[in-house]
Amino acid sequence: MKLLFFICSSWLILSMELSTCEKNDLNDVQNNSVQSNPVHEIFRDCTMTKILNNPDYEIQIRYTQIDRDQNNQPKFTTHSWNEHANYFYPASSVKMPVAFAALQKFGEVKKTFPCLSIYDPFIVGVGQKPQAGDTLHPYTKQKQSLAEHIRLVFAVSDNNAYNRLFEFTGQDYINTIHRDKNIFSNSHIIHRVGIGGFSYTDNQFTNPLSIHGQNCTYEQAANRSITPFTIKPKSFKGIGYANAQNKIVNEPFDFTQKNYLSLIDLEASLMRVVFPNAFPKEHQYNLSKEDYDFLYKTMDELPRDIPYLARDTNYYDTYVKFFYGDKGKKTTIPKNIHIFNKVGFAYGTLTDCSYIFDSNTGTEFFLTATMLVNKNKIFNDGKYEYDEVGIPFLAKLGMKVLEYEQKRKKTYKPDFSIFNVD
Repeated sequence: MKLLFFICSSWLILSMELSTCEKNDLNDVQNNSVQSNPVHEIFRDCTMTKILNNPDYEIQIRYTQIDRDQNNQPKFTTHSWNEHANYFYPASSVKMPVAFAALQKFGEVKKTFPCLSIYDPFIVGVGQKPQAGDTLHPYTKQKQSLAEHIRLVFAVSDNNAYNRLFEFTGQDYINTIHRDKNIFSNSHIIHRVGIGGFSYTDNQFTNPLSIHGQNCTYEQAANRSITPFTIKPKSFKGIGYANAQNKIVNEPFDFTQKNYLSLIDLEASLMRVVFPNAFPKEHQYNLSKEDYDFLYKTMDELPRDIPYLARDTNYYDTYVKFFYGDKGKKTTIPKNIHIFNKVGFAYGTLTDCSYIFDSNTGTEFFLTATMLVNKNKIFNDGKYEYDEVGIPFLAKLGMKVLEYEQKRKKTYKPDFSIFNVD
């Protein structure tokens, strides 16, 4: 179903970008909508329709409503806009399913090494390619551990932390479990992020590592994944790109050997952690109650909640929470609003997959969206309109859906006690 997105924004940045909205813009969006959809009243004005209707932004949106029954079990109703229309580069959003996979794999390791904990030292060795840097963050004295890597992946989207999880899991494990659990339909995760020097083949290899418990040590040898992964059909974007020497090559940029993660697969991964019992056992992650408790606490944390990040002025509440904000990018998130999510931003593409709930009103929903802000259509040159267009658009989208959901009547108010929030 097509969801009617009539979003009105008074933001100066956006009004400069969009100018005055014309009646034809409203008609264009209306013609792409299903008028019987009760949610089309969410968005009644026009300021953002120029963005929605501009194919250069390649916007895809997936919005899932949640209604609980008398037993607190969820029913999902999904609406979408241009979903599956284009390939998009998922960037750091891939870190979410990899974090879940790493926690599941650790549970398998723990069966043989019961003395291990996710808080034990986690050391990546040198194999075919050395890992970049071995620090979690310049302010922390924390040990390298699986727990701290996952924590940093969600709190600030740390690349080094993700790359260590990738070393632990590897291509084959990541993709096999997600396909077996009916999470990945046409998605695959095949490479590290935020680090150069790794070819398509290099990313098939993972370095040796060890986890050191008090009474035992787990050793994992260097390994190579054997399953070939390419996107079909080939995916080329733009009119040019900056190469390794920062020279512009006037040819479309080839994304064929890059990660791919669709909106529906991103949402499916998060859904199985938030509502595991809504899926058959064989389609759930194999996680313990302690694992789920750890993930709920970790995904709920903001940089201000982590002592060594709270001192770093580069991080703020909405640093990796794109769907929240009405006072610019450094909006404070109130304690009753909880956002379990993962964002990605690279090559001009912004993506967010979120489960958002308001513990005061009982509001809850999933929202997943991606958009491209690359006006010059040159990739890898660092010239993107993230702050001017992308983040304001996604924040306004999230706030409009939140406002609508806070007013939407529900028969049963959800019980959020499983998430251990106030």
